[in-house]
Amino acid sequence: MAGLRLAEGGPEWIRLYPIPFRYLEADAKFKKYDIVKLKVTPASKDRRPESYTPILDSLTIDSHLEPWKPRHPLVDPLIGAFNTCELNARALNGSAGPSLAAVVPADIDKLELRLFDGWTSEQQAKMEAHLHQDTLFGPKTDKSILSPPRFEGHYRYRCTGRICKGHRQGLLDWEFTELQRRHSGDTDEAAKAAIQKRFLDQLCAPARGPAFFLGNELKRPQAFGVLGVYAAGAR
Repeated sequence: MAGLRLAEGGPEWIRLYPIPFRYLEADAKFKKYDIVKLKVTPASKDRRPESYTPILDSLTIDSHLEPWKPRHPLVDPLIGAFNTCELNARALNGSAGPSLAAVVPADIDKLELRLFDGWTSEQQAKMEAHLHQDTLFGPKTDKSILSPPRFEGHYRYRCTGRICKGHRQGLLDWEFTELQRRHSGDTDEAAKAAIQKRFLDQLCAPARGPAFFLGNELKRPQAFGVLGVYAAGAR
């Protein structure tokens, strides 16, 4: 789970893993743009500098940032520090980071949607291993592997890089999956239309000044995905 660490010198990126959100107690289930307090330790098996391991029993919810004005002072300083071409180049050159960023798309061509093939064998094994770690998830009796989403999506866009030839990146925002669940009774075409309306027509409308929150993969640092869409222009 990616977010901003409210450090004394200004906001900075942080990645917390693992966060077994489905198994948190009700009073610890935070929402997007909540400010939470918790203790963390540097991730021992993740070389990305933004990665930390949360101490879950220390987590408390402090407050919530309403849209949009209260959010901008925290997010704006980080928008556009890098473009996607720069992130890819640094990762390919073996740079230690950044592995999280907020980039400004110069133009967004499309959102591609297709039926999801299901979890890979590696993803399946990883989730099954975590489900048996009682010290991590607590003594739950209703453990189950997360159901795969109905669709997978990819944005095609150009960043602000001077010679950008375009990028195709997966949409990993949890709201993307939740929207699919709300349209589970619709036909594929109707569900796709609802997703396109929300994640392309609305969230990526030029008037909103969209920025993409990007994060990369541990094993493939050059592979960045879109973790969320921010309305930098909403005032």
